[in-house]
Amino acid sequence: MIMPGPTVPRLHSQAGSLLAKFQQGGGINYLDASIVLDREVIRLCPLGHPNRPQLLNVLASSLYYRYHQLGTMENLDEAIDLSRKALKLCPSGSLHQPATLTHLSRYLSTRYAQLGRMKDLDEGIVRGREALKLCPPGNPRRSESLNVLSISLSTRYNQLGVMENLDEAVVLSREALKLCPSGDPHRPAYLVDLAAHLSSRYHQLGGMNDLDDGIVLGREALELFPHNDPNRPRSLNNLAGDLSNRYDKLGEMKDLEEAIALGREVLKLLPPRNPDRWQPLTGLSARLTKRCTHLRVIDDLYEAIILDGEALELCPPGRPNRSTTLTSLAVDLSSLYDWTGEMGALNRAIVLGRQALALCPPGHPDRPVSLNNLAVRLTTRFRGVQVGEIDRDF
Repeated sequence: MIMPGPTVPRLHSQAGSLLAKFQQGGGINYLDASIVLDREVIRLCPLGHPNRPQLLNVLASSLYYRYHQLGTMENLDEAIDLSRKALKLCPSGSLHQPATLTHLSRYLSTRYAQLGRMKDLDEGIVRGREALKLCPPGNPRRSESLNVLSISLSTRYNQLGVMENLDEAVVLSREALKLCPSGDPHRPAYLVDLAAHLSSRYHQLGGMNDLDDGIVLGREALELFPHNDPNRPRSLNNLAGDLSNRYDKLGEMKDLEEAIALGREVLKLLPPRNPDRWQPLTGLSARLTKRCTHLRVIDDLYEAIILDGEALELCPPGRPNRSTTLTSLAVDLSSLYDWTGEMGALNRAIVLGRQALALCPPGHPDRPVSLNNLAVRLTTRFRGVQVGEIDRDF
């Protein structure tokens, strides 16, 4: 890369070396040092310089890494802002335009997952389609564009339930994987993404072929990911989910035991307060609850309640997953009451159930379940306490 002044190329090279050390498992200090140098490089690169869009993209990518490490929304917001600035500086036909569009699409979809703003997801899909148009067959960036768009479409299916979105996501993801032969560094991540799309389709249609294929893909991905790869937790978590689903279908205890073991490994790899912990926490909680039901071991239920409590801390008011997390914790507490007769657990379940219901206004798909759960718990409390204590929340 040719850049003005002898200092800038050296700083840029040092930043790249530090980022590489972070990616190899060297710790977040390397990433932070890389970001500091990237900011200095951009400061020294004059406005209008042809390399400025690429430099903005590099910094945005590092901030995106940092967001995934620490869950700091400011990092994700800045990555999006930098990508927008880079896109404005890319003339039509620029070599940097497809990558910029693809990365912006990824960042917007990620922010949607955290904040639930539909405009972020819609724009992410638009940007993803724009990127794919600029990457015809034979373009080296086509596989990445295909994969990122598939993720956004799958996310849209999860939100709106439009099967066409999910079917298109599967088709795009399969094409992306075909463009990544053995040895391609992107192949493990693409395997995980295709497995996730197939898992979603299994939930909708119940086809065992989708579930079994997803498990095969997940195992291949896990073999390819090094232990310190930042994508390894997601690979472990998705495979755990598929194995748990197969347990639900076939009842083979070995699937559930492996799913629980994989879930524990995920949590060991993700630092506290990382937003990516939410799904592994709720998933492991659900699997422990299943094992408690199957083997009648109450310690599994106590652990599930602890995990759901941590998951709830990652979903403050306003986050899209808060209602689901409240419901899961309420269900586990209600089960604890059934086991032990602890009235405090039932009272807490009712409080949480009311909070979950408040987040499900008329027309919300989860409202009927929330209403029913709350009604059952109130009836249970009515039968278990004196009349004067019927509606007391502790």
